[in-house]
Amino acid sequence: MNMGDLKDTLSIVLPVFNEEGIIKRVIQEVYDNTCLLDSEVEIIAVNDGSTDSTSEILYQMSQSLLNLKIVTHVRNEGYGAALCSGIKSARKQWILLMDSDNQVHIDSLKDVWPYRFEYDVLLGYRQKRSDSFYRLVLGALGNRASNFFLKRNIFDINCGFKIFRKKLLEPLLLSSKGGIINFEILYCLFKNSRSLRLYQFSVKHYPRVTGRSTGGSPKVILKIISESIKIILNNKS
Repeated sequence: MNMGDLKDTLSIVLPVFNEEGIIKRVIQEVYDNTCLLDSEVEIIAVNDGSTDSTSEILYQMSQSLLNLKIVTHVRNEGYGAALCSGIKSARKQWILLMDSDNQVHIDSLKDVWPYRFEYDVLLGYRQKRSDSFYRLVLGALGNRASNFFLKRNIFDINCGFKIFRKKLLEPLLLSSKGGIINFEILYCLFKNSRSLRLYQFSVKHYPRVTGRSTGGSPKVILKIISESIKIILNNKS
């Protein structure tokens, strides 16, 4: 363990789309919790073309939270596109990709953050998913299919709480606009290096109380399958 890296810096990327009911609370909790870390932190909220009052809320918060950076998409480009914009804007040594719907809380960070000394990639998995039976089945099938191609046992590929060394993500030519971005990142990383040190940790998963998720719609599922095939074909050795 390299104790000289205790002050490693962290960028937290939050993709945001129409989360007016919860985004203020999420960002405030991120700020309050990361103030307790012995590390320099920047919070990057990527406003992915929100049409509600999310934009106004983010602007107001950025006036008082000096480490809050707002990246804006004029129109909704998709979850993957928002993550890619956040990654490109990140300036710290580590990047946490975290969903902004409040289903996974930032307090999961404090216990896992010290593990960065020994690992390159830290992946959260939802301890007990607070989702419908339909989404649970879809998630299990998607995870099994992903692991077949990754040749790894990733417990929960779509969990919205993942930490990476920034230098690992910078060279990746990511193209996914939607939820398949989680698969694309890991597929490209593992393809480039099978020696990456991987740590998986459990996070609590809470029910969504505001906003709406479209990840389980038939249209989205077909798009995910199509994009997965493109990712595999485009990254063949």
